[in-house]
Amino acid sequence: NYIRLLKLPAELQVAIRDNKISMGHARALISIDDEQTQVAILKNIITKDLSVREVEEIVRNLNKQPAARKETPARELPREIETIRENIAGKLDTKVNVTLNQKGKGNIVISFNSQKHLERILAELLSR
Repeated sequence: NYIRLLKLPAELQVAIRDNKISMGHARALISIDDEQTQVAILKNIITKDLSVREVEEIVRNLNKQPAARKETPARELPREIETIRENIAGKLDTKVNVTLNQKGKGNIVISFNSQKHLERILAELLSR
């Protein structure tokens, strides 16, 4: 167990040495891969006087969070869909995004920058 603690950042090792945190706190922090997160939790342990159980709960919750989805490169829209997007954006005088999946299904996102702008867009859409 002591050897595993050597994998921790120097700041955490110093905190253990200076008895600012216990070995139990350190063991809980080992399972976090990101050093910045480890140090941030270390600062919380010291300032809030967190117990080992509280730190274990924080780490458990951190590890439960789903990993950030990797951005997939935006596919180029077929020309006819791009033309439709441009027409909608022109008619509504606002930014419009269209996404299309492999099966041909998709989404249209119409941007607005204020309540008044949204009401104008809705009036335009409903007037048809």
